[in-house]
Amino acid sequence: RISIEGLASVVGELEDLGVTRLTIIPSLFYQAARLNPEGMKNWASLRYFTVSGEECSMEVAKMFAELYFPTDTPEETPPPTLLNLYGSTEVTGDITHFALTPSSLSVCMDLNKVPIGACMPENYMFLVKYTPDSGITAFLTSYTEDGEVMYIDEDGENKIGEVMVIGAHVALGYAPASCNAHRFIPNPYHSHASAQASSANSTLPSLPLHIQSALSHYPLAYLMGDICSYHKPSKSLLYVGRVAAGIRQVKIHGVRVELDAVELSLIH
Repeated sequence: RISIEGLASVVGELEDLGVTRLTIIPSLFYQAARLNPEGMKNWASLRYFTVSGEECSMEVAKMFAELYFPTDTPEETPPPTLLNLYGSTEVTGDITHFALTPSSLSVCMDLNKVPIGACMPENYMFLVKYTPDSGITAFLTSYTEDGEVMYIDEDGENKIGEVMVIGAHVALGYAPASCNAHRFIPNPYHSHASAQASSANSTLPSLPLHIQSALSHYPLAYLMGDICSYHKPSKSLLYVGRVAAGIRQVKIHGVRVELDAVELSLIH
C-alpha cells in the first residue's frame, strides 16, 4: 500500500525503472500531481495512467491535461493517455473504458464531465428501468463495444436508467445463490428464455440477429446498481449516481459494501 506522499516522492524512481503504465484511483493521482507536479510532468516513460475504483472528476481531467497536454508537444512524442475505467468485481473488474486524449478532452469540457465510455469487447450494455417487484419495465438504450447503438427508444439519449450488463465479463453469481436476487437476473435474450421473454415482456427490444445470437449464450445479466445516461456524440455512457431505492449495496470510496452482510455481522 502506498500513500499519497509516497507516490509523489517515488515518481523519479518509477521513471528510472521505465514504468509505462500505472493504475490508481483518481483522487490519489490528483493529490500526487498536486504535491509533485514537476515530477509527474517529467515522467518521460509514462504512456498510460489508468484510473478506476471511483468517479473520475473534471478536476482530475483538467489536472491531467495541464500536465500532459501542452500545446508545444512535438508530434513524434505523443502525450500519455488517461484511461478512465468503470466496473465492479461482478463484471470481472472493469466493463467500460474512456480514453482521455488531447482530441477527446473537448468532449469532457463540453459535458463538464468525464464519460465512463463504451463497453469492453464481447459485452453488451443496456440502460433499463428496473425494480425488484416489477423487474425490467423498460429498455431505454443498448449498444455494443464500439459504442454503436443497437436500440434506442424515443428520446432515449436524454433519459437515465440503470446499467445492465450481458456478456463474457459477467460472473456466474454470488455464493450462496440466495444473494443473487435482484442483481444477477435471467438474461432475457438467453437461448432458453428468449422465446418466453419475447412473448411475456413487450418491452424487450428487437436487436440485430447477430447481436441476439451473441447474447443468447449468456444465462445471466447483471444490474450494476448505477444510473447512467447515454451520450450519442461520444458514443459513451455518463455516470449519474447510484440507484436510490430497492438496492442493498452501496459504495464507499469505490468499495462495494453489502448492507445485508453488515447487518448480519452486527447481529452476530
